[in-house]
Order: sequence, then C-alpha cells, then structure tokens
Amino acid sequence: MPHLLIVGDDQNALTLLTSFLQKHNYYVSVAKDGDAMFKTLRMRTIDLVILDATWRKKDGFSVCQRLRTSSKIPVVMLSDQTVGFGMDDDDYLIEPFDQRELLARVKAVLRRAAEPISVTARIPTRPTLKFGTWPLNGARHEFYSADNSVVFLPGSEFDLRVSFVEHSQRVLTGS
Repeated sequence: MPHLLIVGDDQNALTLLTSFLQKHNYYVSVAKDGDAMFKTLRMRTIDLVILDATWRKKDGFSVCQRLRTSSKIPVVMLSDQTVGFGMDDDDYLIEPFDQRELLARVKAVLRRAAEPISVTARIPTRPTLKFGTWPLNGARHEFYSADNSVVFLPGSEFDLRVSFVEHSQRVLTGS
C-alpha cells in the first residue's frame, strides 16, 4: 500500500483528505508544516508528498524547493494560484479541487515514479550528454549546474532537457 504524506496547516482539509485517501487504499501520514514534513521523511519511507502551497505562516513553494535539494520524492502541489507551477512539483492542482481529481493525479504520479525512465535507459551509451555547458547524468537522473552542483528536476523537466540534447537543431512538437 503506497504511503502518502499530506502537508498543510488546515486541519479540516487534512482530515478530509486523509479519510478520502485511506478509503482508496493509501496509508496516510500528516504533517502540519515543513519541519514536521522533514521529520516524517527522516523516520518513514514515503512514496509521495501532497503539499499545500498556501500556508498562513510559511510559503509551501519554498518548502518544496528545500525538499528538492535533498530528495526526488514525487510531489503533488495544492494551491489557489498557478504561481510556481512545474517549478519543483511533479503535478499541481488549483484549489478548490475535486478529491477524485487529486486521486487520479496521485495514481498517475505514483505510476510515473515507478516506471523506468525510457530516456535514462538510452543515456548510459552517451555518458557525456550536455545541456549547454551543464552535464546530464542519465544513470543517476541528475543535472549539474556550471559550478557542478546537482540540480534536482522533476522527471518531465529532465526528460525534456534530454530530448533537446538528443534532437538538437530540430524542431520538436508535442505529438
């Protein structure tokens, strides 16, 4: 049973989401803020984080960015605005949302996280892929900045950069 961590400061929303997701065969933990989230992540194996970006005291986007510096755990962001969409999350829902839509997105993100990344399988044969001057390590799914620090990217953003490198000088379409 996948283990989800819901992070937010609205107790009523946390209770409703927890109950709904448990009814759909997910084990659910709850954290009221970023500090509690990181403590839970150190103590338990979490398969996906559902992160409310709009808190009364802190900015959930900055917590997600901080999470990305240490983990590639999938994140579904909940927010009342589109600011930050795709920055550090794996999927996004604008509040208010239908719980069934959240469930569908959670399933999709977990499925993508479990699938082997097709472009990664091709990269080891080309160990020196570079996006501009920034190296791409497909075996570890990492992207390095000019100063050689690791930049964590959601899977779709990493795959997009690999596609640009593999198909340079060509127009790419979404189909």
